[in-house]
Amino acid sequence: MLHDASAFALSAALLALLGGSAEAVGCNTCHLNNDYGEYGQGGFGATKETSTPTDFPSGSKCSQYKSASCCTVEVANNLNLLYGEKYNWKDRCGGMSDRCAQYFFDEGCFYECDVNAGRFRRHANCEENAWEMYHAPVQASYCDSFYEACKNELYCHSDDRSAFGECDPNTDCKPIGEIYADGKDLCETIWGDAFKYETNERDAFTFHFEPGQPNPNDLVLLDVSFPDACEGIHNGSMVDDCVASGLLQQNIMRAVRELEVMMDDQSQGSSNAKDIAIAGLVFGLVGFMMGAFLIFMTQCGRGSKGVPSF
Repeated sequence: MLHDASAFALSAALLALLGGSAEAVGCNTCHLNNDYGEYGQGGFGATKETSTPTDFPSGSKCSQYKSASCCTVEVANNLNLLYGEKYNWKDRCGGMSDRCAQYFFDEGCFYECDVNAGRFRRHANCEENAWEMYHAPVQASYCDSFYEACKNELYCHSDDRSAFGECDPNTDCKPIGEIYADGKDLCETIWGDAFKYETNERDAFTFHFEPGQPNPNDLVLLDVSFPDACEGIHNGSMVDDCVASGLLQQNIMRAVRELEVMMDDQSQGSSNAKDIAIAGLVFGLVGFMMGAFLIFMTQCGRGSKGVPSF
């Protein structure tokens, strides 16, 4: 009884919030910044200033970020070539199975396209590697699945076993299972210290979700603030408008998360189940009204990039 009431309440809240406002609020500052011209790959452009709707064509990589993306279509479809051929993880050891390669593509989509990755920018001062992440938590089960899918695939490894060092495809290609001990070692080493393996999956990101589904990472670690915008990289007025709408979205998402935690903490008692169900319905109604308000503001043409200014 409690489980059914809890699931119903949470579903009502999520449907109203995400369905009603996800398209209207698709904008926030992208706090990780890459300019691929630095790597001789200028044709791929740079990270967008703000996470906005992006028209990914059919079959494109990273299309799950269509409603809100920090990456361009060009970046998404060249993830294994962004840093030049010598860092082409997919082909430099003679090819990789589609199953394994998809895990690498999913990581690339998260890093390049997901606005939430910016919560873990390493440096407050963007003059010091505005592209660099530090210890973003990743679901342990995802890392383990990644390892199982790729352990027999050849990978060109450097001395520090990271993707960023020099390697010789003629001598340094080994099965991933011989380079890394397990999923934890893989996620915490192959991209330097950008990620950490997190067994508390409620507080961890995933690299994969299906196109058309809400981004599950929008509900993760809402108590971790985004860093300040970067002077000289982010454009003032557009960022201000997007930050305002993004804060509203974060507050809504935080309330959903708190409701989810409250329901998980309740373990018995029909009166508790009734209270939770009522709270979920009321909250869902509030979320629907918020979404309707944001859509109304968008249609009235207020703010930049289709979101309201406050």
